[in-house]
Amino acid sequence: MVETELPVDVRGDIFEIRAVRTYEPLNQQPGRLIVNYANGSGQWSALVFESYYPQTSTIWDSGRLDNGQSASHEEQLVYHIRKGIHIKRWRPGWFGIPGDGGGEAFLELPESGDVTVDITSTA
Repeated sequence: MVETELPVDVRGDIFEIRAVRTYEPLNQQPGRLIVNYANGSGQWSALVFESYYPQTSTIWDSGRLDNGQSASHEEQLVYHIRKGIHIKRWRPGWFGIPGDGGGEAFLELPESGDVTVDITSTA
């Protein structure tokens, strides 16, 4: 088994993200897509993990998680091969109105292997 980190374009200071692809070099089949989200923002938050290329669709919405809570999502990577991914987080901002907190992240999913994306909201 080979493990490689996927490049993630993180914008803003609200996330810690690690994306890893694990694969068998002799078996280049798509495996699982696993998204783990931990809310350490100090308030409730919700994570949206969506594709923006080649078409826009929500892959997973964590729903509202209180500070300190976490959630995970797993499905087959075959449905998301080579998709561009946009990661956005919502939480209360000014006057309690939900906003993104000035941060987002982008990555591209590979064609094969298992992909695990660990996301922690830090602000």
